[in-house]
Amino acid sequence: MTHYAHSGTRADRADWQKLPDHLLWVERLAQERRAAFGHGAAAGLAGRLHDLGK
Repeated sequence: MTHYAHSGTRADRADWQKLPDHLLWVERLAQERRAAFGHGAAAGLAGRLHDLGK
């Protein structure tokens, strides 16, 4: 079963963002933005888990 983070407008779902892709992107972004403050790993984990309740 495929889970999606964000939906688009195409009926074939070609423009929908898959949940694993979204979580990895947010994890990397969070790590990059907090690394200078010494919190890259914690921010990455928070980014990876931020949609856990969905």
